[in-house]
Amino acid sequence: MFYAFYYPERQGDDVTQLLLKLFLVMQAFLKVLFFMKIFAEYGFLVQMIFLSIIDVGPFMTFFSLWVLYFTIEFKILKWEIDEEEYAGLGEFL
Repeated sequence: MFYAFYYPERQGDDVTQLLLKLFLVMQAFLKVLFFMKIFAEYGFLVQMIFLSIIDVGPFMTFFSLWVLYFTIEFKILKWEIDEEEYAGLGEFL
């Protein structure tokens, strides 16, 4: 099951279904956190989790642009990675 979640081609799922599953899990997590705000002990913790999730957006934007910059730089300079050294790694690593 866990293997099929990361590799949709194994179960016949397409990427859209995978993204919808991920969105559903995230929505369920946020809804559980929302219901935990009812208890006073968890209110501050839940608020800090929400603020952390919101603050991750600008960081991920900057990080994605940084990765894109180096990817373009490596393509322009035609730096190649020797595939023989990394033959044991998977496709996404």
